[in-house]
Amino acid sequence: MDRTELPVEFDRDGLRFEVYYQALPPGVLPQLARMHRGIVTENRTVFESAENRALVIADLDEHVIHITVIGNKSTRRDLLSEIRSNLAAIHADLPGIAFSEEIPLPDFPGISVRYRELVEHEQRGLDFIRLSGVKMNFPVKELLDSIEAPGNRKRESE
Repeated sequence: MDRTELPVEFDRDGLRFEVYYQALPPGVLPQLARMHRGIVTENRTVFESAENRALVIADLDEHVIHITVIGNKSTRRDLLSEIRSNLAAIHADLPGIAFSEEIPLPDFPGISVRYRELVEHEQRGLDFIRLSGVKMNFPVKELLDSIEAPGNRKRESE
């Protein structure tokens, strides 16, 4: 998704997350919207919490869900965590669904790193991950901490 497609208020320093599917079931976004009491318009919905807003866009052609959270930097991970948790519940009801959670790299449009790969690097004690698409090393902890608190990650991997 090109950043020019985002509404102006979301085209800032937002927290971004993406879920890529082998085949994105068309009902995922409406089901997610119901869980957050949102309304789907043109494959988009906006969720709000006390201090944050999340724009969720389902790109049915590319089979990806784009999530951008804006607002209070110290709490926006919480809204992302809630959205990811609800997506996990939806995925659990879809046997055999193939998907990959990914973190888009700031300053590198179109380049992302798989969440699971970052967690595996962290568990092996590796501080950096090298991405061939940009031929650079990126700090594993910084990327993971940008989307979730370290304590949440430890509980998830146990």
